[in-house]
Amino acid sequence: MRWKWILLAGCGAFAALLITTYVILSTYNFNSLKPEISRRVKEATARELTFGGDIHLKFGLTPSLVVNDVRFQNAPWGSRPEMARIRQFEIQVALLPLISARGDFQFPFTHTK
Repeated sequence: MRWKWILLAGCGAFAALLITTYVILSTYNFNSLKPEISRRVKEATARELTFGGDIHLKFGLTPSLVVNDVRFQNAPWGSRPEMARIRQFEIQVALLPLISARGDFQFPFTHTK
């Protein structure tokens, strides 16, 4: 009988963790990442990346960040001012490599010298 209570408490704690994670992620302001992303792209390419729309999280088995109205500046010698204008794209996140013990995962914006 005691193991049932331990199992029930474990399931309850796991459910509380999932709910807390959902609430934190759904209230996080992903738009605060825009200046850092733009700065890193500018450092890497010497071109401006601008966001006209919002960045928001889409929940699911493979969660994704949805980014709207992105513009990437063309090279000075280019025929148009913008190399790319993207109405909407999604960046999917593979959760298993993030939570596994493998040490081969690298965050894409990590810069090593």
